[in-house]
Amino acid sequence: MKNFVTLVAVFALLHTVSHAQSSYIRPFIGLTLGFGAGLTDFDTGIRTEDNKEVRLSTGGGFAIGAMGHIPIAKLWALSGEVNYQFTSLQPKLSNADGGFYHYNFIPQVRRLIPVGRQENYISTGIGPLFSMSPKLEVNASKIPDGHNYAFTYNSAVGAAFNVDFIFWTPGKRVGALMGLRYTLLAHEANKIKWDGVEYGLNDEAHQILPDDIDQPDGSGIDLVISLLYRL
Repeated sequence: MKNFVTLVAVFALLHTVSHAQSSYIRPFIGLTLGFGAGLTDFDTGIRTEDNKEVRLSTGGGFAIGAMGHIPIAKLWALSGEVNYQFTSLQPKLSNADGGFYHYNFIPQVRRLIPVGRQENYISTGIGPLFSMSPKLEVNASKIPDGHNYAFTYNSAVGAAFNVDFIFWTPGKRVGALMGLRYTLLAHEANKIKWDGVEYGLNDEAHQILPDDIDQPDGSGIDLVISLLYRL
């Protein structure tokens, strides 16, 4: 009985703290940077001077953007982020360059968990990811028998999952966010530009192209860092 009373008291205290802290959760905006790695990559066909494969991923990479966060209920919020994300050839070369580029819109429903001081909390989020204007470009024309080519992909819809720690300077409007994002995303090519000549892709072309070029996996894991301003 004593243990039960203690447990009830602990839950009551946590509820009181959560209720008090939730009143400090206000809307905010922020500038966001992302650094990550794709779950898969593929061989571009280019070789380094010591005959190592040069590979490229359509997931992860570097992202820069802006985000907003609006509370909708006690310990619940809606967030949205728009960013520009790109990857590059690995390893980098002096006589060739290229990468994968796209814009993302990531709306999410957020669950907020107060931690420690009133200004700090964990934010977990889930929602769709809209990838727009994805394009893969490789310029290897300076390499003997090399080519300059670009693949354009359809806009795609995937999913994003976030776990972030948000903290604020006591009594100030400035804060920061650090967290991880896991994305699930797949692309499908619709055009090829090869040495200046553009080709549309029909069903036969899709069957001939390797899957990792025609329908690359854009999934990845990213570290997200944001500078926040509370409204």
